[in-house]
Amino acid sequence: MVAVTFGILLAVSTWLTAALKPDCRLKPQHTLCLRPSRACQHISRGVDAAARAHILKLHNHYRSLVAKGQLPGFAPAADMQELLWDDDLTEVAQAHAELCTDTQGTGRLKHDNDRSTTTFPDVGQNLASSSSSVISPLDWDDSSGISNAIGHFTQVIWAKSRYVGCGYLQYYVPNSIYKDVKLYTCNYGPAGNYQRRPLYQEGRTCSACPQPTTCNQSSGLCFDPQSSSRDRPSGSGGGEKRGDGEAVGDDASTSSWLPLVVGLLVGLVVGAAGMVWICRRYAATEPVAAPQPGDQTAATGESQMSTQQ
Repeated sequence: MVAVTFGILLAVSTWLTAALKPDCRLKPQHTLCLRPSRACQHISRGVDAAARAHILKLHNHYRSLVAKGQLPGFAPAADMQELLWDDDLTEVAQAHAELCTDTQGTGRLKHDNDRSTTTFPDVGQNLASSSSSVISPLDWDDSSGISNAIGHFTQVIWAKSRYVGCGYLQYYVPNSIYKDVKLYTCNYGPAGNYQRRPLYQEGRTCSACPQPTTCNQSSGLCFDPQSSSRDRPSGSGGGEKRGDGEAVGDDASTSSWLPLVVGLLVGLVVGAAGMVWICRRYAATEPVAAPQPGDQTAATGESQMSTQQ
């Protein structure tokens, strides 16, 4: 009887896992349908439980600063939601990292064309890279421009984005000077950075938490007491996973890439806040045109629209 029950559960789990995969005949450009690059030799891959917890802590820390009006240049947020982890977003993010589009270690990364999941047809994305042979140790995508740098930061603090999932790959390229390259991909659902939509609703902290969320008085974030991170029993995002969510089968050492995440978010906060202050000061010296009905600041950055094929 126990064996039969176990077999049924295994079959259901396998069916559910398969159902979450895209139909590659209909969506050949989906990230999960693309072949990983053979040019990169893996050193370690995947996000372990400690890294996952730290990524969430960092994201929610800065969302909390904005929500409580403690980040210079940003008004308090009335509807800033707490970010949770999502395994489906993680699986696609890990697949993107393993495409290994930066085989020269240049830091010039490429966003994927279709990163949708069954839950989130629209998915935002932030990318980072680090290389022991690159002068700049940390870059968001190819974000040398002010608008791009602000765009990546605004995805981090987009109020209606509730879930995040990240992938990581450390690799080297044979017969090249790039012996220790680290790639980092984070996917966000629902996507942020829509034009003519605000980052968040300005107002008293937690005064407009959407149903069924309520206010966490300590963090100033809206959270759902009945909700939790969206984990699948099989896990994803690099290697197999035990019940505690730790990646096994690969060396997914937290210490090897958490400094990249920490530096990335700290750099985004400091840089974006500074650029917002500069832009506002510059705008104050220029004639201001009459606003059009419904106009709001258009944030830029990489997010995927449902109309994208």
